[in-house]
Amino acid sequence: MKTETPETRTVELGVWKVVLLNDVHRDYRKNWNNILLALPLFRRLAIDIYTLEPMLSILFVLEKFWSGIESAVLLYLSSRLLRIIEVGLVSGTVNSGAILSAVAIRLCCSALAALLSWASDGIHPILRTRVMTHFQLHLMQGKSLPESSTTEAKSKFDVSARHAWTAFEDVADFLQQIVTTGSELALIVQSCRAAESPLFAVLFSGRSLWDQAHVVYTDNKYFQRMKSLVQMATDGYRSEVLGCDLVGYIITEYQKAMSSLGTTSDDWAEQQYSRRTDPLMRISEAIMGDVPMVYYAVAAIMKPSKFSISSIAILHQSSGSLEWSMRCLFRNVSKFRKRCERLRMIYEADKINNKLIDGCLSYPPEKSQGMSFELRDLSFSYPGSQSTKPALSNINLSIKAGQLVVIVGANGSGKSTVIKLLARLYDPTSGPDSLTADGLPISKYRMSELREATAMLTQEHSLFPVPLGENIGLGFVKHVEDMEMIDRAAELGGATHCLAKLTEGKDTILSAMNEAYGHDVPESEAHPLQVEMEKLRKNITLSGGEKQRIVASRTFMRFESGKVKFVVVDEPSSALDPEGEASLFNNLIDAREGKTMIFVTHRFGHLAKRADLIVCMKDGSIVETGNHKELVEMNGEYAKLYNIQASAFV
Repeated sequence: MKTETPETRTVELGVWKVVLLNDVHRDYRKNWNNILLALPLFRRLAIDIYTLEPMLSILFVLEKFWSGIESAVLLYLSSRLLRIIEVGLVSGTVNSGAILSAVAIRLCCSALAALLSWASDGIHPILRTRVMTHFQLHLMQGKSLPESSTTEAKSKFDVSARHAWTAFEDVADFLQQIVTTGSELALIVQSCRAAESPLFAVLFSGRSLWDQAHVVYTDNKYFQRMKSLVQMATDGYRSEVLGCDLVGYIITEYQKAMSSLGTTSDDWAEQQYSRRTDPLMRISEAIMGDVPMVYYAVAAIMKPSKFSISSIAILHQSSGSLEWSMRCLFRNVSKFRKRCERLRMIYEADKINNKLIDGCLSYPPEKSQGMSFELRDLSFSYPGSQSTKPALSNINLSIKAGQLVVIVGANGSGKSTVIKLLARLYDPTSGPDSLTADGLPISKYRMSELREATAMLTQEHSLFPVPLGENIGLGFVKHVEDMEMIDRAAELGGATHCLAKLTEGKDTILSAMNEAYGHDVPESEAHPLQVEMEKLRKNITLSGGEKQRIVASRTFMRFESGKVKFVVVDEPSSALDPEGEASLFNNLIDAREGKTMIFVTHRFGHLAKRADLIVCMKDGSIVETGNHKELVEMNGEYAKLYNIQASAFV
C-alpha cells in the first residue's frame, strides 16, 4: 500500500519561515487510536516502575492525586469558612466552635499539602534515577546488538532512558490535570447550585508551535548577512580582520544590512507564532473572566435574597482556576499523544529488525591456518545511499587462508567497503552466494563466532572512556585484568612509552567524567574555586599517534585469545611517524601465523614486496591483482601509484 505523503504549508514570521503539516490532513482518529494502543504500554510501564520501587511508586501516586484535588479541597474549605463567618455576621451570632473547626481542618490540609510536597522532593529524584537506570539498561541491550549492521535501524529508535521517565511523569501529570479539572468543575457546579446559578462556559484558545512538528529556517539575506558579519567580528577571525584592516568595512556593511532589514522581527519563531494577529480573542477572554462578577451583580439586583459575598469570591476564584486547568489539560493532550509514541519506541527498542540474518553453523568448522574468501560477481550499495552508482560492482577475488593481502587504490575506490563485507559488517546486495568464507556463504556462520575469529584495526577505532590499561585489555575481555598480558600487548602496539610518561600510567582516563560545574564562581582565573574547577574539568590529551598505539595494542591483546583467524588492518597508522608505522606493521606480520591478514593503506611501499597478493581498486572495481613484481611489470594503475610513492624518496 502506498503511503500518502503529508502536505506542508509555510508560514512567514519575521525573518523566519516555518514549515508545518497542513491541518486538514491531521488524522484525529488515527491519533486517538494511537493513544488507545499505547494504554497497554502505560500499564506495563506502571507495573515496571512499581516492581522497581513499590513504596516510592505508591507515595508518588498519592502525591499526584493530592496535587490534583488540593486546589478544589482548599477552595471548598475556604468557602465553608467564609460562609460560616458570613452567616455569623448577618445573624449577629458568631459560632466560634464551627469557625475554629473549619480553621483547624483548613490548617491540617495545608500541613498535609506541605508534607506531601516535602516528601515528593525526596521521592522524585530517587524514583527518577531508578527508572532511568533500569531503562538505560533496557535500551543498551536493544540498541547495542553486536549483530546490528548499521546505525540505520538504531536511528529509528532515537530514544533515551530519560524519555521513559518523562513519559511516566507526563502521563501522571495528565491524569493529575484531569483530576484537578474535574474537582474544580465539581466545586463550581456545587457553588452554582447553592446560589441557584446556571453553569457558565469557560472559553480558552491559543496556539503553540511546540504542540506540532515544524521546521524553522531563514533565507532572509539581510539577516544572514548580519549574522555573518557578527561572526567575522569574533576572536576566531581577529588576526585576519586586523591584518586586512576590515573593521570599518564590517561595521559599514552591518549598518547597511541592518537598514535593509528594517523593522522585520528576528524574535524566535515559536514566540511569534503564539502571538495572536488580532485582539478580539484576548478581549473575549478578558470579558469571560468577568462573567461571574457580572452575573452576581445582576443577581444582587434581581434576587437580593440569594446574594452572597462569599459565593461571589469563591466562584470567581474557582472559575479562574478552572480556566487555567482546562488550558493545561488540552495543551497536555498533544504532549500525551507524543509520549505514547515515545513509550512505544522505548519498549520496541529490543525488537530492532536486524538486516543481518544470523547463521547457524559454527566457525571455524575445523582447525585452519586462517580464513579464506571467495568473491563472485559481488556488488554492494550502502543502505540509504543516494549515489547512482554502487559502492562495489562485480567484484571477483580469491583470498587463500593465511595469505598476506594488500589492497591499494585512490580514495573512494572501495577498499574499505570490501573489508567491511569480509568482516560481515554488511551483507552484499548481490546475494549470499557472492561472498563465501572457507567454502560456505559467510552468512551461514554464527556472527558471534565470526566476531571472535576476526580482529579489526582501523582508523575509525577510538579510545573508550575507561583507563588506558582497560582500553587495551578489552581486546580480550576474559583477561582484561591480566597486567602482564596487557603490558605485552602494549609493547607490541608501541604504547609502552606513552603509558610510562603518564603519572597514573595504565590507570589514566583521558576524559574527565566528574561532570564538574560551578555556580556563581568568580571569573578570576586566580580565584581558588576557579582553579579547582579548571583542575576538575581538565582532560588529559594524547597525540593522534599515541591514541593509535593504544588501539593497536588492543588488537595485539585480541590475538592472545588464540581464536583470531582473520585480521583487517585499515589505515591504522595515519598519525604515526614512518618508524612507528614500520614497527607496527612488522609486529603485525610477525603475529600473522594461522591468520589471514589484509592491509588497506596509502603508504604500502614497505608492505608491497612482502605481500602474497596485491589488489588494486578503482571506482568500486578491481582493476589489477597479483604480486608486486607482476603488477610493476604490467605498468598499470598499481605501477602508477607505487611510482608516485617511490618518487618521494628519490
